[in-house]
Amino acid sequence: FDCLLTRYCETPLARIIGSLCYAFSGYLILWGQHYWIGAASVLFPLVLILLERLRESWNASRFVSVAAVVAVCLGSSPYTGFMMLLCAAVYMLLRLVHFADEGHILRSVVFGTARLLIPVLCGCLVACVTLVPYATYLFGETARLSTSEETSLLARAAGYASEFVPLRWIPAIVSRFLGDGLITSGGSYPAGLIPSTGSFPNVNCYEFVSLGFGALSVVLLAQFAHWALRGASPRDRALICVGAALVFLYCVNSFLPALLNIFSAPRFRSSFVLAIPVCLAMSV
Repeated sequence: FDCLLTRYCETPLARIIGSLCYAFSGYLILWGQHYWIGAASVLFPLVLILLERLRESWNASRFVSVAAVVAVCLGSSPYTGFMMLLCAAVYMLLRLVHFADEGHILRSVVFGTARLLIPVLCGCLVACVTLVPYATYLFGETARLSTSEETSLLARAAGYASEFVPLRWIPAIVSRFLGDGLITSGGSYPAGLIPSTGSFPNVNCYEFVSLGFGALSVVLLAQFAHWALRGASPRDRALICVGAALVFLYCVNSFLPALLNIFSAPRFRSSFVLAIPVCLAMSV
């Protein structure tokens, strides 16, 4: 993560703080001590570093590096690999817009996307030995876990897009942002505190939003917001707003958690993706 931060921060102290916030995020501590899914906290920034390097200079060694890490991500876990690649695509799209030539933004983004997409597709082909059967299994599970009415994938997506978390969840989400163990260090949450919903029946510490950045993160994010308003360019300000909106919607709307879970159900197992934009903002 420190290597990734060299694209954003020149001050060593800023990179140290950002790296520590990322390394000790609640997601890595919670999932990393029990399940392989915590490995995503290591692989995800590696994917972004290699994509950034390829964007900076397109050569054979960097091409092979991107293809290799994509194959490792999908081969080790197509489930989290899908989450990482989808969110890496959003991240790189915002970065390509940031670096696009003035007056030729669309052309620059399309050309840059094509250059990055080719090695990613090569990595997917290498991982097909595990990817194809696992993807088939996931889509089968999606159909099995859907409602009794034969609803289409598009209908389920539209339903999740219109579904927001109960207001009583908001304090708990804020609590999980500050620290994962403030309510409970394991097991299910009290039903009266975080009531379950129709599409989220099992509310426990593993399925809920997991971040755990501490109270100081609020101060650092407030400073970042002040800089974004005063010091960022109009284009970057718009990109920051898009990124912040995606983080917010992930926490309160069911579409993004369900999308990253291939629409089988809204689950927050993919909340490791939020650590990247939040820690980048705190570092800046």
